[in-house]
This record gives sequence, C-alpha cells and structure tokens, in this order.
Amino acid sequence: MRMYGDGVLSFMPALPAGWNSLRFRVAKEGRLLEVFISHVEVAYSLVEGEALRIRHGGQEVEVLPERGVRLTRNAL
Repeated sequence: MRMYGDGVLSFMPALPAGWNSLRFRVAKEGRLLEVFISHVEVAYSLVEGEALRIRHGGQEVEVLPERGVRLTRNAL
C-alpha cells in the first residue's frame, strides 16, 4: 500500500509464498477500508464511512459503502 502526493491509497496486492489469503484494514479520514487478497481475487469493502477512491494496480476504483469491489487477480 502506498499513498502518493494526491492522497489516494494505492494497492498492488500480492501474497507471500505459501499463503492462501490475507485480510487487513486501513483507516483513512474517518473511513475504514477492508482489503481481502486471495490467489483468485482482491476485494475492497468499506466497513465505516463514505465512498472512497483508491488505486488498484494503477487503475482508479471507487469503493461505495453499500457495495464493495471485487477484482480478479488478472486485473492487476
């Protein structure tokens, strides 16, 4: 995860060898974003707060509170 000068959280998800999945949360400006990474997909969901714009593999994505975002690993 990185945050560039424009303040947008940027992700280039990868799993360490031997891991099946990884789940973590990131807090930013009153929002709580949950990230789930597996070998098949990456899912972003808002646990708390309003819509959040992020970057996934360089592509901008908006995560809405009532609707998370699921992307295949091929989307990287």
